[in-house]
Amino acid sequence: MRKTLIVLATSLALATISAIPVFAKSGKVKETTGHGIVGMWVEVEGGRSGWAKLTGGEAGTSYEKTWTYDTQGKPFKVAIGYGGTPQEWEKSIHSNWIDTDYRHVDFTVRPKMFFIPIWGVDELIVEYR
Repeated sequence: MRKTLIVLATSLALATISAIPVFAKSGKVKETTGHGIVGMWVEVEGGRSGWAKLTGGEAGTSYEKTWTYDTQGKPFKVAIGYGGTPQEWEKSIHSNWIDTDYRHVDFTVRPKMFFIPIWGVDELIVEYR
């Protein structure tokens, strides 16, 4: 009888733990200025901030990567490093706070356009899907 109660209690605990929602965000991060993506920091408002997991090519040589991070269902903003190394970014760009129910958020770093590219000035485009 005691073993049955322990098994039931353990099953109930595991079911409860697995029912806790995970608010992972993911998407693509693209860089079109020719520097290559080297890192991405995710700041979560009132939550755990940290480095996004980046996959798809080596740092500094890939111009499109996939990113993932658990934002705990809270607003977040990102800093994307491009050029240089993962330890020392040549350039970085920052987003505003993002608060969306979309699971996928894509970021594109590109030269700012005003009829022609304005060299040395980049902009961050954010898309939701």
